[in-house]
This record gives sequence, structure tokens and C-alpha cells, in this order.
Amino acid sequence: MRRQRTSHRDFDTNRGIPIYDDVVRGSGGLYLFTNDTVDPTNIENSGTAQAGAETTITLASAASATNDAYNGMSLQITSGTGSGQDHQRITDYDGTTKEATVSGAWTTTPDSTSVYRIVNRGA
Repeated sequence: MRRQRTSHRDFDTNRGIPIYDDVVRGSGGLYLFTNDTVDPTNIENSGTAQAGAETTITLASAASATNDAYNGMSLQITSGTGSGQDHQRITDYDGTTKEATVSGAWTTTPDSTSVYRIVNRGA
């Protein structure tokens, strides 16, 4: 997965609007997902993490109690330790422990200062 800066033509004002798009290579080819700031209703959950490890993050206590509730969604660290890490895919979620397993190792392991958001991009 890679992030690239593109622009979107606003047909009402006829001007280019810079946005970041995610280009995801899946089994069916390339899929383009627009940045979630275009549609903030895609944000399923956000909060401050309780802890983190190499490929996991323990979400806030208010996160869903349903197993697999966030599977396939993107997890972004928006501030605190690991800020700027973006678009990790959640591969497993345990609603009892609130632990989400992500698709790859974090560059910087999140901790209890890490603020996250979970974005549903049509998983």
C-alpha cells in the first residue's frame, strides 16, 4: 500500500483540490480509496490507546466489545507516540481485551499516549 498526493477537480468551483489517496493492491487489482477527511462518517472509532506491541494495539476501553468488529478496517495513529503512522489494516480484533492485530509491524510501537482512529473504507 502506498500513499500518493493527487488532486481532485471540484466541478462546482472548477479548481483542483489536493488530497491524498490510498492505492491498495488487492487480489482484484488496484483499488482507490479517497482520504477519509473527504467523508469523516467513515471513522468507526477513535480514542487513546491503552498499550501497543510490535503488531498490536490495545484500543480505548470504549471500543466495541464485539469480536472482529473492526477487521479489514484501517487504523491510523493521529497523535502521541507513533503519530503519522497510517493505514495499517486490522486483521483481527478481540472485543474482550480490545486488542487489534494489524497487518504489519509498526515503525514506532504505539503506547498509552497514542491517539488513533479506525476508518472503514468498505472492508
